[in-house]
Amino acid sequence: MGLFAVATAHALSISARGQFVVLIAVAGIVQIVSSLGANISVRVLVSREEISISQSLTIVGSLAMGAGAVGLAAGWLLVPANGSPRGAMALWCAGLSAFGTFSVLVVHILYGLGRLIAASTVDAFGNVILLLVGVVGVVTHASITMFLVAYIMSNVLALTASLYVLSSVKNWRDNRHPHPWKTILSSSPMTTFISTSAQMTVKLDRYIISVMLGLAAVSVYSVAATMSELIWLIPISLSSRIMLTSAKSEGNDFEGLVPWAIICTLGAVLLAVASPWMTTLIFGQSYASAWKYVVLLTPGSLAMCVVLVLTPYLIGRDRTARVLLASIIGASCSVIGDVVLIRHFHIGGAAVACSIAYVIQAVVMMKMTQTVHSRFGPTIYGVADAT
Repeated sequence: MGLFAVATAHALSISARGQFVVLIAVAGIVQIVSSLGANISVRVLVSREEISISQSLTIVGSLAMGAGAVGLAAGWLLVPANGSPRGAMALWCAGLSAFGTFSVLVVHILYGLGRLIAASTVDAFGNVILLLVGVVGVVTHASITMFLVAYIMSNVLALTASLYVLSSVKNWRDNRHPHPWKTILSSSPMTTFISTSAQMTVKLDRYIISVMLGLAAVSVYSVAATMSELIWLIPISLSSRIMLTSAKSEGNDFEGLVPWAIICTLGAVLLAVASPWMTTLIFGQSYASAWKYVVLLTPGSLAMCVVLVLTPYLIGRDRTARVLLASIIGASCSVIGDVVLIRHFHIGGAAVACSIAYVIQAVVMMKMTQTVHSRFGPTIYGVADAT
């Protein structure tokens, strides 16, 4: 995804890329809201063998169609037209929302089955497709339409690959629950709020910037955010294993995380130090000013690494209320900070607000985890079992 962002920066004008960023952000929020928490509950329930694969696919397919309908309305009402027909923006948002929801939820089924390598491979496959199309887009100076088609097609191909992997799984219809929708939705209100709050914290600032400062500003900000969020790849890669072992109550979920924590910290520092020349080298002269915002976002990105590790652990331990509280606090701080600081400090204010929100959320999450793990605090290595 980071390389695809580089491609759009070189192929599109700043305003067109800003429109692309807002469209992806709005579709991302629609996906989370429309999934009704199934991105978490399906993974947990499948891992516990409480619902069958066929039931899971029926549910996620229905949710994807709902996401398309919500995306149609959101695209019409929220996405800036920027000279394009508003109906076209609505249709693009609907497609991104529907196929994105379906693709992501089916990958979560793979994670729930413990097919971590297969799920990671599918994710990588989608990113490779984006990269290849991005290279072609840069060479041919493609329009925003080509990049939107590429984004949707990457989801379609990833979905196809996921279904192919699932087709080899035996006993599709075993462990059929008599009321699968009730089982999913009984835990959905909490997980929906958690996912929505998390997405609001990460994505809503893009939309607020587009409204308050314009599409060019959100394009520059998104470049800085893309660079600072590179260190998230490490905790994201660990989150599936943590949730799986946590849901099965297999003990030392944090064992061995200290080396990764050190790598994240060093990576964040290196990104901040190298950002003045990296932004220009990678994204072009139009985004030379983005390095200042990378530096401001770095503390928050490092704090978010903590959140990304603790969230799947607490959810796996059925401590969703704790995650919800932390997510709501983080989202609230982000929105309030954006509205107050952007007005006075423009893009820099958005970066500072984002970092503050991430740090506060991480501190709250650590406090929440402390009550689950009696030894959490002095060290996260070899921590004791949940009490």
